[in-house]
Amino acid sequence: MQLANLQEKIYQNSNAYSASVTAAYNGTSAGGLGKTTDGKYNITISPTTPGQTYTLTAAPVSPSPQQNDGNITLSSTGARTWGSAT
Repeated sequence: MQLANLQEKIYQNSNAYSASVTAAYNGTSAGGLGKTTDGKYNITISPTTPGQTYTLTAAPVSPSPQQNDGNITLSSTGARTWGSAT
């Protein structure tokens, strides 16, 4: 949820979402969300061109207690899924 909130701040400043999870946060779509791995999930972002929507995906790393839980996704529309394999 924290990354989705950052995306909304970026959208307010740039009228587009960021395409990078790991690039340094600068408040605009040219920057990123400034997030690195937490050791439990690999976080990726799938933006659309020209940056008007996105989907954040958290895939559990192996080995971890979360490894059999499946992916968690959150889209810019607020749609959430949990347990998907893709």
